Amino acid sequence: MKVNQTNQLIKKIYYNLEEFLASNLSCHSNLNLYLNENQANQQGNEVFKQQLELAFSNCLSLLTLTIQITSNKIGDEGITFLGSALTKCKSLQILNLHLAYNNITQQGAQTLGTALIDVKKLDTLKLYLSFNKIGEQGIKNLSTNFMYYQNLQFLTLFITFNNIGGNGASILGFEIGFCKKLKKLELDLSNNNIDVQGANGLNSGLMSCLSLVSLTLYLSSNYLNGNGNKYLSLDIQNSRNLIQFDLYLRENQIGYDQKQKLERAVQKIRKLVKKDLQIT
Repeated sequence: MKVNQTNQLIKKIYYNLEEFLASNLSCHSNLNLYLNENQANQQGNEVFKQQLELAFSNCLSLLTLTIQITSNKIGDEGITFLGSALTKCKSLQILNLHLAYNNITQQGAQTLGTALIDVKKLDTLKLYLSFNKIGEQGIKNLSTNFMYYQNLQFLTLFITFNNIGGNGASILGFEIGFCKKLKKLELDLSNNNIDVQGANGLNSGLMSCLSLVSLTLYLSSNYLNGNGNKYLSLDIQNSRNLIQFDLYLRENQIGYDQKQKLERAVQKIRKLVKKDLQIT
């Protein structure tokens, strides 16, 4: 175990479940739990569920939690157990979940999204779900719960290589639009077979986040070069509070004229202080 000082809280880091379970659970306020390399899977799902639920129910002072269970293939069943455990974290404000490469499908996405409704004090959520099997229905199942995260101000979603498509991107933007307190948003939707219509739908939905101060979008390696009369547009010039905007559109074969239009749209943002555009 390592101990560091972060944000005036003691950050405790555990690299195996047994060491965490043997710790003084009631004293944790900033916890990092790393269960990579199949540790979670080796426990057996039922044992994993029971141990995590019991542990988190005793973490009465927990404010910040990072769980990394990358490349464990825990699947939807493992997400069910993890979600059940997270509902025990009644004081949690900051949650970082690293769940890439875990065979999570649309059912697991729904389970996770629903479970987080019970984490009432959550204001910062970072979900890393790349290289799973979420798809269009899965992103809908996950994001329809966002409207119930009433205190959410900071949201990060990394969902690369999940084949959510254009419809999934539009749905995601629409649902995030219900997060009225959201101040900072970072979305990585690269490599998801998103077309121009889907990207425009995403953008349109996000414009309902009137409190947004910082917006970062990664949309590289999709299908945003435009066909016929369909071109990627940015209707963000009326974002009255936006001061930072980063847009990454690499490997989309966007033409020169379209690139110029996008750059002009960004220039019209009234209060913009910092920007980064990478368009190819």
